[in-house]
Amino acid sequence: MLFADALRNVLRGAERVLGKGNTAVQVFKADVPDIEHVRNIYEHFDAYVEGIGNRQQDGSMGPDDWRPVHSKVGDDFYIVNFGAYRLDVGPARDASARLVVATLDAAGEH
Repeated sequence: MLFADALRNVLRGAERVLGKGNTAVQVFKADVPDIEHVRNIYEHFDAYVEGIGNRQQDGSMGPDDWRPVHSKVGDDFYIVNFGAYRLDVGPARDASARLVVATLDAAGEH
C-alpha cells in the first residue's frame, strides 16, 4: 500500500517539475499504467469494501474486485491485482527510479 502511494507521489512530483506531457512522465505511465487506480483503491479501501468505490460505481470494476490478489514471481518480484488493475512491483520500482533521475536532472539536483 505504501509503495503504491510512493509511486503516485513520484508521478505527481515529476508532473509538476517536468510537465504531464514530458517523455519521461509518459514512459512511466506506460510502464506503470494502473498506478493511479491501484493507489486510489488502497487509499479509499473502506469505500471499496462497502461496494461504493468509484470504479465499482462506474462499472469498470466488479463489486468483489476490491480484494487484492498478491502473486510472487521470482525472489523479489510481486504483482498486486485488483480485478483488472495491476501493479508489477519490480518493473514499477525500476520505472520510478528512472523518473526520479529525470526529474532531479531537470531540477538541477542530480
